[in-house]
Amino acid sequence: MTYIPPGASCNVCKAMKAQLNHWYMIHLNAERITISAFNMNDVEHGIPCVCGEACLIKYVSKHLSAVVYPPSSDAEISQILADTINRASENESESE
Repeated sequence: MTYIPPGASCNVCKAMKAQLNHWYMIHLNAERITISAFNMNDVEHGIPCVCGEACLIKYVSKHLSAVVYPPSSDAEISQILADTINRASENESESE
């Protein structure tokens, strides 16, 4: 078995790296997600790693949710709700 220095743990489930199989690195930027084979040098540079496909999917899904559907402020949510209620009221009035 290949020696893995301490410090390599899954960014999702926190499992510690013990073998070289099925681990992935996830390189993120504003426009792209790149998945590559495990590399200890990347871990030492702060690149996220995951222990398998299930954790890979969870990590990418969480990242995409934050990018595609960023959290809204309370004021924005209140305005969306108010607009929705107003439209529903207007549609009811028109149908009567």
